[in-house]
Amino acid sequence: TKDQLRKQMREFTENTQKELEESLSSYQARAVAAEEQLVEMQQYLTKTTVAYQKEIMRLRDVVAQHAPDAAKALRRGGIADGGGGGKTR
Repeated sequence: TKDQLRKQMREFTENTQKELEESLSSYQARAVAAEEQLVEMQQYLTKTTVAYQKEIMRLRDVVAQHAPDAAKALRRGGIADGGGGGKTR
């Protein structure tokens, strides 16, 4: 009958809407968590990049003290492969 069909349609619509709202809520929570994780990762990368840059500068100073010619090559980018510019040691 028409009343039964309307009741079934209403129940279907309500159940579908409830399921969709639950899914939306779940997806929104996951998005917030992902955004928080992204912020944490960006902060970590910024912090570690600064630390690595400081360590690179410190190591360059050490090289400059012990091997001034190698330090000059480092500044020019001549020891990109770490092999001493092709010279044997």
